Parts: sequence; structure tokens; C-alpha cells
Amino acid sequence: MNGHDRFEHASVAIAPFDDEYYHYDGCVLNKRYIFFIDENVLWLREVQPDPNDPSQYMDGESGGIAIGNIVKDNVLNLTTELVTHLRSMDALDFLTKILLCTPERCDFNLQLDRLILDQNHHPRGQTVQNVLLKKQSQEPFYYHNNSNKRVRS
Repeated sequence: MNGHDRFEHASVAIAPFDDEYYHYDGCVLNKRYIFFIDENVLWLREVQPDPNDPSQYMDGESGGIAIGNIVKDNVLNLTTELVTHLRSMDALDFLTKILLCTPERCDFNLQLDRLILDQNHHPRGQTVQNVLLKKQSQEPFYYHNNSNKRVRS
């Protein structure tokens, strides 16, 4: 763990499910992410501070990630140990040793191409394929033999 990590006990109100908010007690990392346990599953979510109560957080703009099953440890101890371990890994180790090799994991798309696109000043959230398709659609074309088929010039 680096010296800049700040952990504190806090609670979060998670977005409405069937018009109800769910409140969880957990551990906030750097006032931005909360770790909490729900039915023995360790969850990680992005949060933002509640302007009316500094010890309360509200659900952020992203969904949550289940990062541990059958968790029974103290959330603060578990979180600090987990963050320490993750900080000791590089990104490629995390991808190959954790994400790729997790048992019973289904396929998912991390959309890591956004990292490259962000560096090339493309709008965030567009995939490489979408940018390429957009570029192609902006190239000049003409209709061939009076048909409706577009042909690139």
C-alpha cells in the first residue's frame, strides 16, 4: 500500500432498486471507492460524498464489481490487505493472472481500446471499430451503375 491511500469507515446509499435505496456500511478508499460486503460477497463501487453528511456516500456513475466470494473478514482489514496486494502487481499481471484465470468466469469485454483512443484524443467511450467505421463513412463515395450500392472512390 502506498502512503497516499486513505481508508475510512463509511456508508453508502446505492441507487434505487424497486424505488428503495439500499444502505451498506463499508470502507472508503480515498473518498472515491467503497468496499462493502453484501451476503458474503465483497463489492467495489465508485462513490461520491454526500454534500449533507461527510460520512455518507452516494452511488457514483458506474456499476459495481463483485471482487470476492464467501467473505467473512472485517471489511477494513480485508480491503487494506487486498489493495496492498493489487498495488504490488502490474497491469499485465492483473489481466493475465487474475482476470483471465478466474475460475467460472464468463467472457466479458473490458474495452481497453479506449486507453489507446484516449491517448490519441479520440472521444472517450468510442471503440476502435466505431472510430474506423465513422472515418470510413466520411470518405467520399459514389453510386455505381445507378444502383443503390455505395462504392468508395
